[in-house]
Amino acid sequence: MHLRAYQGLLYFNGSGTESRELWYTDGTLPGTDIAFDLRATGGSNPEWMTVYKGLLYFAADDGNGSETELWATDGSASGMTMAVDLATGAGSYPYHFMVY
Repeated sequence: MHLRAYQGLLYFNGSGTESRELWYTDGTLPGTDIAFDLRATGGSNPEWMTVYKGLLYFAADDGNGSETELWATDGSASGMTMAVDLATGAGSYPYHFMVY
């Protein structure tokens, strides 16, 4: 899934002046903005957003050599982290998450 409700906002894979990054909206134009510019050059292309145990998980590529891996955020910039690097130096390309 490329969009997910989380903490009263809708997070989605979007682009404005940046390439594809994680964005959010409260349903209004002033309440719509980029959440994180995870990849400074090019887009991180966040996908497959899933909420689990209070965090928003998604697949993304930060451009630092890990390719697409599993990321998590609590909605804050300081709360953004790679959840796990399953394939160091190559992407694990995690997709189709489900809470089990």
